[in-house]
Amino acid sequence: MCFQPLGSYSKLFLQKLSGMERKDNVTLLIGICGAYLLCSCGYRPLEESVLEMADENRVQIEKVLEHYREEGSREKYDAALFLAENMPYHAAIHGTQIRQYDSAYLQMSRQPLARRGDYYAHRMQELGTKGLAFDLDIRRVGTRQLISHIDRTFDLWRKTPWAKDYTDDVFYNYLLPYRVCDEQTGNWRQEMLYIYPQLGKEEVRSRRGYRIEVDTTLTDSEVRTVLGASEGKMLWMERDGRFTLVLSTERACRKSLLFRYAAPELNPTVAISVNGGRADTVVLNASNDLHTYIESRCMADIRLRQGENRVTVANCGNPIAMDYVMLRAVEPLAEDKALDMPAECTIRNCHYDKVLTFGEPRRRDASSLVSLTDWEKGNRWQTLQICSRGYGCCTISPMQEHRDSLCLEAEFCNYMEGARGAQFRYTFGAHQLWTLLPTSDGRYRIMGKDSGLFLEAREDGKGNIRLYLTRYAERDAQIWDIKSSRFFVGKQKPLYGSAIREAMKVYDYTQLWKWCACNTVVPPTLATLLRSRTGNCHEEAMYAVSLCRYLGIPATIDFTPHWGNRSQSHEWPVLIKEDGTGMPFYMKAVLGDTTTYFHPYRKPKVFRTRFAVDTAYQRIIGQDHLPEQWMLFPCYQDVTAEYCPVADAYVPVPDTLSRHGVAYICVFDNRRWVPVFWGEILDNGVTFTDMAFGIMYIAAVSEHGGMKTFGDPFYFDVDGRMHTVKLSNDDRQEMTLRRKFPFLGAQDHFNARMARGRFQAANKSDFSDAKDLHTFVGITNGNWYDVEVKDNTPYRYVRYLGPNGSYCNINELQYFDPQGKSLNGKIIGTQGSGGQEKEKVFDGDILTGFNGISPDGHWVGLDFGQPRQIGRMKFIGRNDGNTVEVGDTYEFYCWDGGAWRLLDTRTAEDNVLTYKDMPSHGLYVLRDKTKGWEERIFTYEDDQQVWW
Repeated sequence: MCFQPLGSYSKLFLQKLSGMERKDNVTLLIGICGAYLLCSCGYRPLEESVLEMADENRVQIEKVLEHYREEGSREKYDAALFLAENMPYHAAIHGTQIRQYDSAYLQMSRQPLARRGDYYAHRMQELGTKGLAFDLDIRRVGTRQLISHIDRTFDLWRKTPWAKDYTDDVFYNYLLPYRVCDEQTGNWRQEMLYIYPQLGKEEVRSRRGYRIEVDTTLTDSEVRTVLGASEGKMLWMERDGRFTLVLSTERACRKSLLFRYAAPELNPTVAISVNGGRADTVVLNASNDLHTYIESRCMADIRLRQGENRVTVANCGNPIAMDYVMLRAVEPLAEDKALDMPAECTIRNCHYDKVLTFGEPRRRDASSLVSLTDWEKGNRWQTLQICSRGYGCCTISPMQEHRDSLCLEAEFCNYMEGARGAQFRYTFGAHQLWTLLPTSDGRYRIMGKDSGLFLEAREDGKGNIRLYLTRYAERDAQIWDIKSSRFFVGKQKPLYGSAIREAMKVYDYTQLWKWCACNTVVPPTLATLLRSRTGNCHEEAMYAVSLCRYLGIPATIDFTPHWGNRSQSHEWPVLIKEDGTGMPFYMKAVLGDTTTYFHPYRKPKVFRTRFAVDTAYQRIIGQDHLPEQWMLFPCYQDVTAEYCPVADAYVPVPDTLSRHGVAYICVFDNRRWVPVFWGEILDNGVTFTDMAFGIMYIAAVSEHGGMKTFGDPFYFDVDGRMHTVKLSNDDRQEMTLRRKFPFLGAQDHFNARMARGRFQAANKSDFSDAKDLHTFVGITNGNWYDVEVKDNTPYRYVRYLGPNGSYCNINELQYFDPQGKSLNGKIIGTQGSGGQEKEKVFDGDILTGFNGISPDGHWVGLDFGQPRQIGRMKFIGRNDGNTVEVGDTYEFYCWDGGAWRLLDTRTAEDNVLTYKDMPSHGLYVLRDKTKGWEERIFTYEDDQQVWW
């Protein structure tokens, strides 16, 4: 999660601004800022200072302006002028061998996911940095590229129905720019036509579809029983091996094929034929090994005719273990009828002549089935609202409840055929989104956006008529009549503007992205990024923004320069609404969803990247020696108030530091205070505007290449009141510490993997006489668990049996007899994946553990050799390594007088550390001198560590 406004190669940039001294650049850039504010009638000329910076590229820039002046296009001239005036604030890495870095990125994307980061790092080491140079866009971007880009963008913008809803400022900053961030420039819009030819088409794609197990198909390949496959069986396909799906459809339609498979060798390839004609050839990604099954991340579209179809999939390369094929829906939708729905309506099934009826929920987080009943006058649970959540997507809710409180969904997120329709609170899930597909007679089919299946009314065998997800069929039970309610006549008010709704077409393509930990030396071109569909948060945001801008949707990247309660920074894509504010558009999340990517990380500041420089920021920080690289070109604006409550922080500045002119507000980063914003020092004080609550700050100035802090640390409480933290050496306290860093992974999905995991003992090696000693409940917290065993029976065999879906994840397991003596034995268990075998559970390292080669059926344990009585056991699940560990040496510090003061050094004899007679009311940090680097500041309140 590393923000790279100029790429990770930025150190080279700061040393060399194309031969100019840094102070000269700052002076010249400030001059440009002033010139930018000047305005005159007619065609305002580009300032001479900008043209001087263009150097040999001056002629190219002048030709662009002259072209639009001669063309008589004032709009395009002003747009070209805007780009040229801000080009000095944008740059990229150049070099004669730059294409090799782009090629390496593409090659990296073809590696198995777990190996991509290491592969890319190795390739970058091979290529080195020799011959790379940093240069400003004003010196590199040519006439042809600018004119082509400006013309294409204007043509696109004029065709959009939402252009009239946005200001020129939004168009200039979030659609017009020829680059998204720090990538190499190029004709990426033209490349998009070849990479994603269907993007922007009037069609709706389902996220998933109905599944066909390949072992049930016509095939000449071997069916094998294996761990890891969805139903325990897979099809082993050597080169030229094939299988054929026989599909009967009641209409001509399109489908998109998704494969679940394992293939450890690079570039596994399949050829798809439909009814004897070649349809597509798909190059798949390799999986880590033959036991790791992954889903294809491509769009392999096929056309089916009415009646019987034979779809053949043949292996063209290395062996593939094929698990199943999923047929995803691709439905044409020329007009999104959800926008035309009445504000209040009823939905009647055309077969049963009954209406969709919600029920009063038993409790807010309880799912219950939805019925179809006779219409009753005055029944508000039958009066519904259809809310458009984006192109081809809507929610269906009762008027009795708010649309975000209760809605129709596929029960329990089920996308399989036969899933039932239920009601639950809206959680921004794709299984809660529906597409209204009009029929020729003015009625509708209702398709699940997640499943690609259709709502059908059926009797459940108990006298009730329920909703079920089924394949397309020419039955009235799948046809729905939607009419205005008798209580109200009129249309609903759109939830989002037209540009934002259009972004749901991009959502379908964000499903293709796969995150991987790779630190880019040279950012890839957008064309390479669009092909590779992999990378870290920086590339992920660029990918989504480029897809949006291709459709004429204003979009950009928001970033926090540093988290407020942990290390590192982060960035994410954001859509720009008509009022100029943003809507986060997290990858693989539907519009408005900020819950899918919930985590406890706090943002002290959030900035929105723009193409135009912020002249006020440039004036303030341009006078100082900038402490952080991201501050160099301030082409961003502060939008923290859009994300969280904020308040201004005023801090007095000592007389000895007032000469600096600029002060910074800092957050803690494991070892040091890091600046996240700035303020101008006026009258021996500084005001930091719009700071987020619940974060520990301290003020500082940039001095001698580092940050010199002043004043006491402070924070804002939930009501926006500012509190300082000042150590008291007079009031003493006892402190018990269990960790040196908060368990920020508490929301990670793997913490639930031990839920219902069983610790068993037996005297038969096959555990047929197993007895449960302990069952784990809930989610793990990153710490050791110590469980007393009250069963006095001696046992020879012990094990941990992981629940299904958990890969039997456990990191350490220890047994002790009633006297506290450690019990050891022969390690036993099922097969683990490479580097995560059963031996890792007993190696004494809490950061290594067991991971089965498949999700279900795994266990790990000990054979004591003879029956032994067990007194207690200790275990720890997947964790971050920041708990207190026996044998490690710890240093305990407090913040005192502008520096960290050592309070104690000791070696841990238990998994807790107890300190007596310590100063109180202060800010503290615990450091593990033996290993690790994560450590976090905390206060101590009510006998607990409170993390900041």
